[in-house]
Amino acid sequence: MDDSIVQSAMEFLNNGQPEQALGLLGPYARRCPEDLDGLLLLGMAYEQTGELQSAVRIFNRVLEQDPLNGGALFQSGLAQLSLHDPLSAEAFLRLALHRDPGQSGAWESLARALQDQGRKPEVLALLRQAVKRIPDDVNLHRMLLLSIVDNEVCEQGVPVADWLEREAGADYGCLRALLFFSMGYLDMFRTARVLSCIWEAHYALFLGDSILLEAFRN
Repeated sequence: MDDSIVQSAMEFLNNGQPEQALGLLGPYARRCPEDLDGLLLLGMAYEQTGELQSAVRIFNRVLEQDPLNGGALFQSGLAQLSLHDPLSAEAFLRLALHRDPGQSGAWESLARALQDQGRKPEVLALLRQAVKRIPDDVNLHRMLLLSIVDNEVCEQGVPVADWLEREAGADYGCLRALLFFSMGYLDMFRTARVLSCIWEAHYALFLGDSILLEAFRN
């Protein structure tokens, strides 16, 4: 094993340079096929370059040696989502969560896999479970609020909306979710307050947000 190669490859991936990571990891994986960290990074590099089938093949190699490898389970789920196979993605992501229930990205991706299958009530139940498990995660709260709107149970969303407005009221994604919620709940006071924040801090983003503008016109 060569930790310096793995570390350098990780830095390339973190900097959005997957081709450079592939240049390091391809030869390294042939020399050290037992280094699962190196193999996992190789799969992630393939995934970032869009070579999804190669990524799946590498993640499977990791799982053959370590069936409970949380990183490989999670990355396999992401790859299957990108391959438009949400059912397979769901299976991998549920295993990843069983391995590490504190992994917020796995909760988010599993919610997406269920959403892609049209299972909206299950998405809502899953995200409620997720925010109980990770109560300070802003993105999970944002997704939960949008799921509440999507399931047309806005009356259940007030505590979530209050939390988001208090904890992440400057974030455009959260303000966007709050605006969808407040319009669905017919909360004109919150709508005016949130819209004012968007107008003052995120004017350009708002004008470029065709989905939100269309919803606002309707």
